[in-house]
Amino acid sequence: MPERGVKPHASFLALCGLALRLVLRRFPLFATATAIAIGLQALLAIVWRVPHAVLLGSFVVLPILTTLVYAFVAADTRPEPMPAAAAWERFLERSWAVVIIDFVLAYIGAIGLSGASSAAPVGAIVGILALGLSAALVFTDAAATVDDDVTVASVIPHAFVRGLTTAWRWPIFPRAIAIFSIQLIVYALENATFTLLQHRHVAEPEFWSQVPILTLVVPPLAALTGLVYLDANEAGANRNEDS
Repeated sequence: MPERGVKPHASFLALCGLALRLVLRRFPLFATATAIAIGLQALLAIVWRVPHAVLLGSFVVLPILTTLVYAFVAADTRPEPMPAAAAWERFLERSWAVVIIDFVLAYIGAIGLSGASSAAPVGAIVGILALGLSAALVFTDAAATVDDDVTVASVIPHAFVRGLTTAWRWPIFPRAIAIFSIQLIVYALENATFTLLQHRHVAEPEFWSQVPILTLVVPPLAALTGLVYLDANEAGANRNEDS
């Protein structure tokens, strides 16, 4: 039972429903941004044939789209209405940090996935630990976007510390695991789609198996991640004030 006067955490299912409603509320914006993101990645991979274009898009284009979703979800859930201009300002001033953070998280995740499938015991242990760290860091880019009172120099270290400390709290860690599990399911879906397209000799199988799936998943998954993070810290703040 929650303490008297302390706001309890919203249920995970309730946050899933709210995430869907917020995405639908901003559907024209998020749909336009998603289409632009897919278009930019198509230009890089199919039209201009930039080396490692799909990887480049996942390191730059997707984090920018993610930041946009975080900024507007945070604006739409504030107790007092926040003008769209303020959300755009937050998006513009924090996108660079999310790009860097997501690059680091992708590197940790790659170590985890490759190590976990390793036949060597040491490699498997390292991989499992890296996957656990990836799960504990799922709120890092949300922290980099929505948290106030940070400077340009402190936003990235603050995001890692705040994201990690938030994820390790009960009952937030199971939610972090759930969000990370969704990411793993998306990764498995990409691999299965790539194998299918390659078997059918479809042109650009890497692009078609990754870019549409990853980009379309960004708005709902980022909305859910942002809401879980905001709910965790709002309830935590109420507990600190009450104690």
